[in-house]
Formats: sequence, C-alpha cells, structure tokens
Amino acid sequence: MSKVNVGIYPFDESFVPVIRYKELFDKYRFCLFINHNGNILSEEEIKDKSTYAREYHEIKWDDLDTNSNIDVLLVTSNVEVLDCDVALGVIEKYCKKGIEIWLMGVQVTFRKRVKEICSLNNVRCKMQDDIQFENGMIDYRNLKYSLVQQIIETPIVSVAGVVPVAQKYQIQLNLLNNFKKDGYKVVLIGTGELNELMGAYSLGDVLFCRDLPEVHRIHYFNNFLKEIEKRDKPDVIIIGIDDPLLSLSSRHPFNYGIYATELYSAFSPDISIIALMNGNYNDDFYDEFGKLCRFKYNIDASAYFVSRYVSLSASMYREKLSYAYSSEIQNLSEKYTVFSNSDIEQRLSLIHI
Repeated sequence: MSKVNVGIYPFDESFVPVIRYKELFDKYRFCLFINHNGNILSEEEIKDKSTYAREYHEIKWDDLDTNSNIDVLLVTSNVEVLDCDVALGVIEKYCKKGIEIWLMGVQVTFRKRVKEICSLNNVRCKMQDDIQFENGMIDYRNLKYSLVQQIIETPIVSVAGVVPVAQKYQIQLNLLNNFKKDGYKVVLIGTGELNELMGAYSLGDVLFCRDLPEVHRIHYFNNFLKEIEKRDKPDVIIIGIDDPLLSLSSRHPFNYGIYATELYSAFSPDISIIALMNGNYNDDFYDEFGKLCRFKYNIDASAYFVSRYVSLSASMYREKLSYAYSSEIQNLSEKYTVFSNSDIEQRLSLIHI
C-alpha cells in the first residue's frame, strides 16, 4: 500500500519531533513543509530557522521533496496565529489544485471558513475526528461513563512538564517508538496534534470533547482508560499531560495545574517523567519537587528530563512566553534518574527507568 504524500502548513519547530520519529506515521510521507506565506522550505531553510532541526542528527530528511506532488495539505493549529487572509489564500491555492485539506486542532471559526473554500473548489475537507474514527478508534464522544472509579491494571507512563515547551512530545514519541520496537502493544494519549495519524489519541480532544463539570470529567477520563484496557488490551498506556504542573507567575498561571490535578485524579501512573526547563538542578531541588508531586498530585516523580528549552526573561512580562533552544546543561544526580536531550539523541530508551 502506497503512502499518502502530505504537506504541512504552517511548518514550525514543534513539528521536528514528528520528522524524527516518522516511522510511527507509517501510512504517511511528510514531503512538503510550507512556511506562513506559502513558500516551500528546503532542508537548509528549515535548519537555518531551527537549532533543534540543525543539531538533531538522528533526523532523516530523505522524504523531503520540494518538487513532490502531495495528496493532502495538513493544516495545524499554528495557522491561527497567522494573518487570516494570507493563510486562507495559501489553503485556497492548494484547493484549486484538487488537494484534500485536513485540519488538525483548528478552531471552529477558522475551520468554517476553510470548509467554505473547500466546498467552492469541490475538495474534501477532513477533521481529525474523521481520521480517528475511520481508523476504528474508540468513539470517546459518545462513551458512557459512571461516577465510579475503575481500577486500571495496565501500566501507565505519564509525561508532564513545568512549562508548555519542554520537549514533552519528543519524550512521548521516544517512549512509543522504543516500546513498539521491543514488541509491546502501546496506546498513546498524547499532547501533540497529529496523534490520530498514527492511531493515537490527542489528550485535549478526549478531555474536552464534552462540556462536563470537573468531577464528571475525572470519572469520564478514568472510564475511557478502562475502555481502552478492555477493548485494545495494551501492554502499556502513555499519557502526555498537556498543561504545566505549576503556575509560573501571575501573568503566566498555566491554568494553575488544574487539568493536571484532574488527570492525576483519574489514574495513578506507574512511571511519571517530569520535563524541566534547561538549567542547573541538584538533589535538593528534586527532593522538594518530589514532595510537591506527592502532596499536590499524589504521584511519585520517577525521573526528570532536562530539556534544552528555556523561557526568555524578556517575555516574562508579555502575554505569551517565548522560548530559546539552548545549549544542553548536564545534570547529574546520585539519588534520582535524570535524562537529557543527548540521551534521546543517542537513542537511549527512556523505558528502563
């Protein structure tokens, strides 16, 4: 069966882990990466814009083909930070070529305008739900649930972070890739937008597909995990916690860790990986953070991952934080398991923690 040729719009650095672990997306070939104004990016241009892409030597760029004819233009939620008219113009250009448009994580207002363009050009427009349920995944939108906590017997690995950008998705894909290579059956409920393309679930879609009060949402998610366990019988479930565990400041409260609290009330992870910003940490820090995890979330921090991203101090007073991909700082510990970006670069599995 031939692969579907996919173009990504708009391409940004957050998509780099998907290229790195492209074998997980075995039905698709990501061959065109398109910037905000519709220009197709070469490998050199991508590396010029992204230190992450430039330094991550495990990435294989062989699918990249600036002259490729694509079957699908995959539009991500990043489109919503662009000038609306420019973005719609780029999408319309591909519609006029008869190319299908797939919308992943795009909000209702923009989605409606794209659907209108697709309709005028007689081109199919698919949502991530369409892709997911075509693959026979659980219809969580209509899942019946009870206000009784179910015991989840399948081992669960959770990946959480202290800021939104801490390479959490990279960790999730690393775990998924290595588990699969070792022959395990895995279900991922992840933080990325393209999970449906590899038969996984996107956490935000599952958690907020219904307008439920907090207590009901906890039981609903718990029952969803039980349904996965009963139907799919996985060896392990990986769950990416979308929101940060802590508020950073009054300007950047990150939902005060409320959604993390709800999720950890729905399940108890067997392994918890905490992703940190780049920096120098010591065992005193890990001691204190471990106490916070136990008392606030009732979990034990099994391991820490020190990412290469750090928030820029100048953005602390702005509405939106900015991040820099910085030089790796090695953090050693005599008491705790601590990973860094180079551990993933060298393909050391995070499984054996």
